[in-house]
Amino acid sequence: MNRIPDRVQGPRTVWRMACLLCTLALAPAWTNAEVYRWVDENGRMQFSDRPVSDTAQEIEIRQAPPLYSDDARQDQQRKRKQAKMLEMFQDQRDEKSRRDAEEKRVAAERQKRCARVRDRLRRYQGSALYENLTEGDRRYLTDEERAKVIAETEREVKHWCD
Repeated sequence: MNRIPDRVQGPRTVWRMACLLCTLALAPAWTNAEVYRWVDENGRMQFSDRPVSDTAQEIEIRQAPPLYSDDARQDQQRKRKQAKMLEMFQDQRDEKSRRDAEEKRVAAERQKRCARVRDRLRRYQGSALYENLTEGDRRYLTDEERAKVIAETEREVKHWCD
């Protein structure tokens, strides 16, 4: 078997750990690398991470602070969601109120029409029916005409009162 002796394996492991730690320690420095600016022979502004000419100037790049901390951002998102939900609930309540008011109005109108049609039916059933002619004359309806008018009125009662 090709097994590495412990005395060799130990130093290699230490060496690997040292390399890993150095790499991790230098990682923040690599993220803050320098940026240089210069004007090339064509008059164009150029940027690089290394100075290319003697006229290259190092530019200080500042990192922008976060607009909100995570807690503040989450608070703001939660407040927006809450406001949106409250607005939605208010819209639903308003719509329900409008529907309820419309249903009440329709029900009141049906009751009023039902009462009128029932009253008319009572009057038709209790007396002779006639139609007014010109110059104040009346023409009394025959039994057949009277039955038709009463049947029509009964249909209206059924329509408005049921």
